[in-house]
Amino acid sequence: MSIITVLAKVSGRAQTHTEDDEPEFHTTYLDVPILPTAPIQVGSRVRVVYLEPKPRDLGRTRNYRNEPKYVAYTSDIHGTVIGVRAMEEKITEFVLVNENEASRTRYAYMAVPHIEGTTVRLPLWLRVVRWFVLAAVAPPSTRQIPIEPLAAMEWNRM
Repeated sequence: MSIITVLAKVSGRAQTHTEDDEPEFHTTYLDVPILPTAPIQVGSRVRVVYLEPKPRDLGRTRNYRNEPKYVAYTSDIHGTVIGVRAMEEKITEFVLVNENEASRTRYAYMAVPHIEGTTVRLPLWLRVVRWFVLAAVAPPSTRQIPIEPLAAMEWNRM
């Protein structure tokens, strides 16, 4: 299985280890506004690239439609998707275990807009469970992550 590149914005971090004699580890929460290179599923190998909004250029720019602009940074997160943490009507959140032992991030929760076959690929049994739960309970969406297909990105060369 090939490695999927995920372009993601950090939406938060939470400490996961509190002992004084150990280094502080955390879980990173990620929002994925750009389509991944392949649908994400349990077992996928993933490499995360951080996106940060680029400050707006002053004066006249070629970006006349006001599309989002990002600066992309390599991250210290890469590993395997080990499960699904949450499913809503518009979002599926995956759990990624970070295999980079030098990183302070042990787990990453990736919230991905749910487009079956494009952004996510769930096994049939989980799609059926998701359909029944959404039809029966219809939980309200707690948030949305708009897909930004026209986003302009540049790599940080530092």
